[in-house]
Amino acid sequence: MYKNYFLIKNTRDICTENCPVKTYFNDLKKIKFTKIEDFLKEFYVPYETSIEDNSKINILFIGEAPGEKETLNKRPFYPKSNSGNILRTVIRDMGIDQYAIANIVSCRPVYIINNKYRNRTPVFNECQYCSCYLRNFIFSLNEKLTIILLGKTAVFTVFGDRDCIKHYSSISSLIKIAPFKHNNRVYGANFHPRYIVNGGGVKSKRYKDYLKRMEEIINA
Repeated sequence: MYKNYFLIKNTRDICTENCPVKTYFNDLKKIKFTKIEDFLKEFYVPYETSIEDNSKINILFIGEAPGEKETLNKRPFYPKSNSGNILRTVIRDMGIDQYAIANIVSCRPVYIINNKYRNRTPVFNECQYCSCYLRNFIFSLNEKLTIILLGKTAVFTVFGDRDCIKHYSSISSLIKIAPFKHNNRVYGANFHPRYIVNGGGVKSKRYKDYLKRMEEIINA
């Protein structure tokens, strides 16, 4: 059902012992991982591209962070997860062939309840740490790249305190901002796919509006 994909695996280049996601986890567990390599094996999820030549990738989807299924299968927005299924249905319905998928934070952020890992929203310093490496990946893609930010965490991390967003506090308001160009790249915001999961799925009006917003960004 899904095309071949390529995972960008460069953890040795991008991750250090100072990783704040690892530090947060170790604080919860009272030190479990002493080596970054061991932490990455369990929680890191690579970026994904639909073709091998990065320079031809012209659309990049950026989410928040990997969840349980993404971490287990080492794919961002894993196709059989709820959010992953929505995003990949969007890609298919829009006929997008050359794309990449990434997250602001590349390792799964968790908290612990009854000895079970639960997903959590990454905190500011985690987003800042990982986004530095995400920028390097972006520079390897097509100069005329369209970047679609999925959800509030991705939007605020990438947009920072730009005048166009600094007075907004919700993603519902942010997606009303017109896509804009910067250094030949188009930036646009849309809801995280879980918004569609929670709103009726691909047969809902919410999904049709979601596709319309994607088209507005891509055609900007």
